[in-house]
Amino acid sequence: MRARHDTFVGVFRAADPPGSDDFRLLCDQVAATHDPKLLHEFLAVLNRDLVQRVESGAAGDVAWAVKLCVGLTDASPDAMAAALGALVNDGTLWFHDPVIAVAFEAASQAPRCSICSPTWPTPRASCCSSGSARWRRW
Repeated sequence: MRARHDTFVGVFRAADPPGSDDFRLLCDQVAATHDPKLLHEFLAVLNRDLVQRVESGAAGDVAWAVKLCVGLTDASPDAMAAALGALVNDGTLWFHDPVIAVAFEAASQAPRCSICSPTWPTPRASCCSSGSARWRRW
């Protein structure tokens, strides 16, 4: 876990975390496996990093963390939902943890289908899978 943890921290410390090579590699791994375990580990480490920033007074702008969550959700939406659910269900994350706020902000940026429902995530309804949906960002 230490090597992976260091890779994750390398993503967080990059000048442009969503554009870093380590993050692109992580997204490729997530997309290839669809296994929530890697995301489970990443989100736990991301939460610890965000907590440390808050506690040290260096929280600042977390748009980079939101972009990471958006990128990982794009790579594997089901694995991201499963990883977040598992972290909350097993008590690793609580609703007051910063990564939860980041995940909710990322979810608010997800494209929605304007035909089946303006609040329904992509792609779950017949209009979404038929290709007739009109996508928009909120």
